[in-house]
Amino acid sequence: MLPSKPLVIVIFMNNIYILCVCLVLIPLFAAADEAELQRQCAPWRVEIPDTGNLDVDTAYTDGLLWKVVKDNRVNYLFGSMHSRDPRVAVVPPQVRLAMQSTDIYLSEVDQGMEANQVFLDAMTMEEGKSLADHLHPELAGLLVYKAGKYGIEAKRALQLQPWAAFSLIGRPRPTRGLTLDQVLMNYAIRQNHEVHALESMQELLGSLQSIPMDDQIEILSDTLCNHEQILESIREQVNLYMRADLEAMVRMNAKPHRDEQVHQRFMKIMVDDRNRRMLQRLLPWFEKGSNFATIGATHLHGEHGLLSLLVERGYRVNNVF
Repeated sequence: MLPSKPLVIVIFMNNIYILCVCLVLIPLFAAADEAELQRQCAPWRVEIPDTGNLDVDTAYTDGLLWKVVKDNRVNYLFGSMHSRDPRVAVVPPQVRLAMQSTDIYLSEVDQGMEANQVFLDAMTMEEGKSLADHLHPELAGLLVYKAGKYGIEAKRALQLQPWAAFSLIGRPRPTRGLTLDQVLMNYAIRQNHEVHALESMQELLGSLQSIPMDDQIEILSDTLCNHEQILESIREQVNLYMRADLEAMVRMNAKPHRDEQVHQRFMKIMVDDRNRRMLQRLLPWFEKGSNFATIGATHLHGEHGLLSLLVERGYRVNNVF
């Protein structure tokens, strides 16, 4: 049987700003007994029929950089990818030109050192709790093994919050390079822009922590059992992003999932609900004009995306590239 489509292939590549955590590398643990592991992973490796993406919402997938205008007040909204791939972390010339015509830079989430520490502090479960209490022993062993490849020692791996575990291992191993968001932030500072964040780290963490625990364990189990498939999908997403093909990215992530209800709950919390919050933060700035906002690309498109929400409030949006 072919592996199923993982629940959220691009969870932290496109939808959410997430910080790289560098932890001490220790020797890798051996994976659990292979036969038993295959048995435990079987529910996440069933073939899911492809329905042909008949209901994919591709509104505003024409590109990544958008000019947003109302009453002659001009702003820009750019869809980024939160990736450390060096190909991604290159600012396109159209983006540089747009930034040079604005005065204020708006990031998706606070990227300061204090916010980084808040995130690190929230990653670990309360004393006495462990992921081993939620995962089958073979899957717990697989987590330890996979986490070791990311420089996370065994005790630390089992103390992670489930959302922290699947966010860390559900993407390629981090490099020392900067994300595109960080590169853009640095560029904005060099251009003497005012810099503000649309969300605090506490707000982002609140969204992550509001994902039902059973859903978090489902996503973590899916991530563990389909890890290589997920990494391959992320590599393909990067290739599509480099071509500014947001429509193909959206179609790729809309393929059937093993548990659509879990996927839809996750997307509502981490994309749709956050879109509404970010819109309320954007509006006062956009009413003044001369803003450049950088937000994960998959927050832009569709009926519940930021571009549609802005159009509903009287803004005109035009694709730049």
